Amino acid sequence: MNWNKCWGEWIIEELVRHDTECFCISPGSRSTPLTSAVAANPRANAVICYDERAAAYYALGHARATGLPAVLICTSGTAAANYLPAVIEASVEQIPLLLMTADRPPELQDTGANQAVNQTHLFGTHVRWYFDPGCPGSEFSAEALLTTIDHAIFKTHFPLSGPVHLNFPFREPFFDIDDHGKQIQYKMASDKKTYVHNSIPRKILPVEELKELMEPLFQKHMDDIITGIFSSGMMDDWKDNDNKLLTWRAATSETSFEKSTAGEMPIGEQEYYDNGILMVAMIKAGVELAFETMTSSGVIAESAYYESLHEVPLIANLIGRKKLYEMNEVISDTAEYGCYLFSHECVPLLEGFMKKIDTDVIGKGLQLDELGVDKAELIAVNDAIRSHPIE
Repeated sequence: MNWNKCWGEWIIEELVRHDTECFCISPGSRSTPLTSAVAANPRANAVICYDERAAAYYALGHARATGLPAVLICTSGTAAANYLPAVIEASVEQIPLLLMTADRPPELQDTGANQAVNQTHLFGTHVRWYFDPGCPGSEFSAEALLTTIDHAIFKTHFPLSGPVHLNFPFREPFFDIDDHGKQIQYKMASDKKTYVHNSIPRKILPVEELKELMEPLFQKHMDDIITGIFSSGMMDDWKDNDNKLLTWRAATSETSFEKSTAGEMPIGEQEYYDNGILMVAMIKAGVELAFETMTSSGVIAESAYYESLHEVPLIANLIGRKKLYEMNEVISDTAEYGCYLFSHECVPLLEGFMKKIDTDVIGKGLQLDELGVDKAELIAVNDAIRSHPIE
């Protein structure tokens, strides 16, 4: 077997194991090992674009829509230069792209050979990572090659999504037996797993887990309102001079949160959300659950929207300025009474969940140097938010 053929097959197989589904190919002689490997792999979806600039923008659109890196393959020389406008856009817009350019081998550089230009760092600072493993051969092991592909895919997503450039110099002949006819020993594992799996740090909390925990309580609260249990309990307390209400309000004023001193330092919007991820997740879970519970019980969507979302900014503003005691005193007695009843049952319910939570998602922050996220996951999360009935 030929080293060029082996490398082409290993590279494309490793990419499809990463669920890479779009290979935009601009045909040319020097990239034959890669293009023929795409054609031979049943899981690789090839899109042929004879114009490299058009291919780059097709790949850009595909990656923008799916959140998955599209792969661009072209021959050596000026062909790769046509990718530059799309590469710059992908870098600025944080869109994952993987550029695989074929190249002339070192012995043909600076000799006047056809389509031989210096492709080292061709796209400059517009790519998240650049690497050239050299010409295919035993000097660069199969394990090292697969690790390179895995790392390249990782860099298209983290720490900031964007384009990555891999440059492959191929020697002719592209398919004849080389290396003195020696058999190439390495065989890829048949389990379809990638050689290296790089996990991307998550900044998205399991909102669904919170909703699952609290759903029975939301339903019970709704049932108590509909059946009159809530109203009768509140009226009994009113007859008792609001004994329960005032006792709960007094207890709130004695909590450590209520007695804490507010800081005077300015807090930027990004810092605020980075340090309050859990708080945002809980508000999201609560708003969605409230809306779902009310509408499933027969409350019309407009009323359910008002009750679950419309007043959230007002309440949040009160808590932000004057904490919980002030908020409870300002809102109606009915709302305050319901707030106490609900929180008394909800706090113990969340104890187990909170034991798994660290201060990185509430208070301390994630302490990341970069704010990049998994683009595919971010697209899915945003789609889920937009498609929720309350939106």
